[in-house]
Amino acid sequence: MREADDAYSYTRTAFEFVRDVISHSADSGDPRVPWRASDVLATRNGICYAKSVALTALLRARGVPAGLCCQRLTGDGTHPVVHGLVALRLPGHDRWVRVDPRGNGPGIDAQFSPEKERLAWAVREEFNEIDYPVVYAAPPEVILPALRGGSSGRTSPSASEPPGTPYHRTRATAPSKAARQTMTLTLTVSDEVRAIAPGFTHLAVEAHGLVNGPSDPRSAALLDAAARRLAERLDGRAPHEDPRIAAWREIYTAFGAKPSRTRNSAEALARRALADGGLPRINLLVDAYNAISVAHLVPVGGEDTDHIKGGMRLIRATGDEPFPTVAGGEESVEHPEPGEVVWCDDEGVTCRRWNWRQGVRTRLTEESVNAVFLLEGLAPMTNGELDAAGAELAATLERLSPGARITVHAPR
Repeated sequence: MREADDAYSYTRTAFEFVRDVISHSADSGDPRVPWRASDVLATRNGICYAKSVALTALLRARGVPAGLCCQRLTGDGTHPVVHGLVALRLPGHDRWVRVDPRGNGPGIDAQFSPEKERLAWAVREEFNEIDYPVVYAAPPEVILPALRGGSSGRTSPSASEPPGTPYHRTRATAPSKAARQTMTLTLTVSDEVRAIAPGFTHLAVEAHGLVNGPSDPRSAALLDAAARRLAERLDGRAPHEDPRIAAWREIYTAFGAKPSRTRNSAEALARRALADGGLPRINLLVDAYNAISVAHLVPVGGEDTDHIKGGMRLIRATGDEPFPTVAGGEESVEHPEPGEVVWCDDEGVTCRRWNWRQGVRTRLTEESVNAVFLLEGLAPMTNGELDAAGAELAATLERLSPGARITVHAPR
């Protein structure tokens, strides 16, 4: 108990020191942009992320587990910035909690409150602001260049989500070291597929303990917001004119598919989002990943891991693999064309033509509780952009299923 009391007192003192004694550059007008913890402590100055780095260093020095996390904030609703926070675990606590050492002022009242978060700002979902359920061991790769190259202490890095290597991606009980490094489900891409798409990457979001159900106003709002973001991105163009969709059309042609007849899932959803009928409402989880697909123009699929047999593989089909489906209201079994790119497991095909048509056996239903979500990227989409989409999906799943165990695996 004494250890816990000492850790609590030290952590609170360190938090209040960084919050109150180290000035936020925007408040002090100091033009210096320190980024090392030692420099922040020496100059008594820094923006939110730099102050978070300093507090993390102070906590780790006393053995308190701590890492960096962030919010996506928009201020006036139009210019997104990354706001840095600190996540920590006190002795005797079974979860990570976030604190905000930014510094208080008019309208800002961040406090040390392990029982109930009291941050400088609460996110506003209507402005696409996001609480990212990620704790980083070190500053993400886009943050340090922004800090090192900064010329004004009033500048925050602009990003939808800073990609990097995650330390922990859920605010539930922290996993073991082994759990952070491995997936429950094995995903492999065959050499034959790599040959036609050498730049292909996929990111997996693994989730356990989800709560699914019928579509509701929350998921409808996600889909409506995604459609607006898509319209802004395209700015009057057709979906196939976007470079991300053009890349998928080229790959579909490479393995013998006709991209205007069997469209990749991102293009198909984008066309529906722009049509008068809008996006379909399926269920909470499907709506969530469809919204990410439309907003980021990236193919996203969700599979019920309780129905997957063995590992999942992306291969070029022989033509003999079974694909259970429903046609005309009747169950039937189809087979892919030889050479067609398909996702499959030990029992058969789970998705045809890469991401065109999902099978009924592993799709997410209202009874699904465990799932893997696959986000698939081709150049010009970068790994950082793919990671940003995955982080946004993880944040959405956490809001829809509080307490679910969610892990975002780095693009491969």
